Amino acid sequence: DELMWDVFREECRRRLPADEFEIVPSINGINPRQCEPYDWVVLGGGSLIMPGYIEILRDAQDLGKKTMIWGSGIDWLPKHQIALARTYPDGGYPEPDQTYRRNVLDAFGRCEFAGVRGPLTMEVLRGMGVDKSLLHQCGDPGLLARPDVSVYPMDANMWEGDEPVIAVNWGTSYQRIYGGDEKRTEAELANAIRQLVTRGYRIYLYHVWGVDEAPCIQLMQSIGCPDRIRMAPRLFNQYEIMSLLRKCFCTVNFKLHPSVLSTVVDVPFIALGYRFKVFDFAASMNLASFVQSTDAHNLGEWIVHKVSELEANKGGVAENLRTGRERYQTLIEESFRAFMK
Repeated sequence: DELMWDVFREECRRRLPADEFEIVPSINGINPRQCEPYDWVVLGGGSLIMPGYIEILRDAQDLGKKTMIWGSGIDWLPKHQIALARTYPDGGYPEPDQTYRRNVLDAFGRCEFAGVRGPLTMEVLRGMGVDKSLLHQCGDPGLLARPDVSVYPMDANMWEGDEPVIAVNWGTSYQRIYGGDEKRTEAELANAIRQLVTRGYRIYLYHVWGVDEAPCIQLMQSIGCPDRIRMAPRLFNQYEIMSLLRKCFCTVNFKLHPSVLSTVVDVPFIALGYRFKVFDFAASMNLASFVQSTDAHNLGEWIVHKVSELEANKGGVAENLRTGRERYQTLIEESFRAFMK
């Protein structure tokens, strides 16, 4: 989640006059519900289109503050909503909480700019009755991350030689995944990794959240093949992760933002769809076929099959990533023009 703040801060520094704007994050003791000192309140990237955060925007709007939604998305919807999202008639989304629905309509209607993460979020909001003309599908703000060429390449624990490396992200969401069984998903992933190892790949495991280290160790132990697998020695920052991923054949990711960072360096991702947001991002990159639900019975075999697809057409997928990333990097600039009005 820190990635969203880091990207927003850097983009503000790059685009806005420093003598006119002070950027204050809602961390370090800042109460986001106390909006009086600020001229703008921004709902940053992440899955923040949900009760609580929407009310913060409305409170700020009631105080006369300008507000912006900056690449936020919807999450936590049941899996069947993924297929239904594109079929809702206007105002026909089956949201039982009518108070939340009214708050969403009110907040979006009063925003200076409302940029959302992906097409599934767009369609859910349209189904809730939000005027589509108010919405901008500007992609996940993590796509604005910029690799730092000065960062020492994070391959010190990789291997000599030309054998391809697949980076694998794993962790936990405390069973709050489609299927509700992380042990089963781990077993499917381990099975896929063993097959990929026999096909000549080496595996680099890494995590993006402190508590994910223990699940990564467990996965590594369950796979075996210690001479073919390495694990990140610590929690890397986004610049180190991008330095690592750009040296890999592809990535297989549990959490969302490893796939986003993989996209930034034009390395194809294979995503484990553990919640709605992963499907939303993959759809935003026109790569819906590269995400599979964590409760799929054939998840391990599907991962191996997708690697085979990349072996046949990695260049085409990487070009699709580059095109989508550049498109969203242009679209997100609209939000900064709103600041200058």
